[in-house]
Amino acid sequence: METRRKMSEAKKGKKRKPFTMEHRRRIAQSRIGMRFSEEHKRKLSEVNQGKKKTAETKEKLRQSTRRWWSKQPRRVRVLRMQKATQARWRSSDEVRRLFYARS
Repeated sequence: METRRKMSEAKKGKKRKPFTMEHRRRIAQSRIGMRFSEEHKRKLSEVNQGKKKTAETKEKLRQSTRRWWSKQPRRVRVLRMQKATQARWRSSDEVRRLFYARS
């Protein structure tokens, strides 16, 4: 225990080097496919309620969405739009199930 305390004290206040791009890529790769529990999703939703997005963030989201849609086959885009227009008169649960279902 004493050794651990000494090591901890020695590192206090020191900055670590930033992660390399390779390390960041590996971290991102390891997180692919992670599933969040319903409780965790609810908590994330509550934390983010009422937060305003900056103009820069909105533009990044817009560009990201455009890139995603541009990579989708035309058939997928048409089907998603059809589901969305049909879903206007449905409950929000049905909309989520239909719109976000994996094609």
